[in-house]
Order: sequence, then C-alpha cells, then structure tokens
Amino acid sequence: MTTVLKRANLPLHFTPHCLRHTYASLMLQQGESIVYVQKQLGHASIQITVDTYGKWLPMGNKAAVDRLDTLQRSRVVAKW
Repeated sequence: MTTVLKRANLPLHFTPHCLRHTYASLMLQQGESIVYVQKQLGHASIQITVDTYGKWLPMGNKAAVDRLDTLQRSRVVAKW
C-alpha cells in the first residue's frame, strides 16, 4: 500500500478505508446519485450509505424554490 500511496503523492497514513470515504464523498459532492454510490460501495442497504454519507447530499435546490416565486400569483393551485 505504501508504494501505491507514494506513486499517487498521497499521505502515507491513508488507508484503503480513507480512500473509500474520499471516493464516496467526492462523488456525492459532485451530484452523483446516492443509489449509484451505494452500489459502488457494495452497501446492502441504502440506509447505510445515507447514514454514513448523508452530510454530503445536496440539501436543497435553490433554483427549484426560486421557480415557485416566478409562477403566476393569480393561478389557483388548490382550493381548501
């Protein structure tokens, strides 16, 4: 493992587990599907992936919320 880390110019304290976490975190930060990451990591349950990496999931889509503000205000969506 030391040879691989040296060739990649990575800190020698990195472990395969560290690299796994880095891979998953970067994929999610770039907007990859949580299901795709789950399959890549081999997790039996999506819950394991979400519990471990949920903090890297996008928590909102500002553009989608902003679009709600631009809808015609006179348009009735639902009546109570």
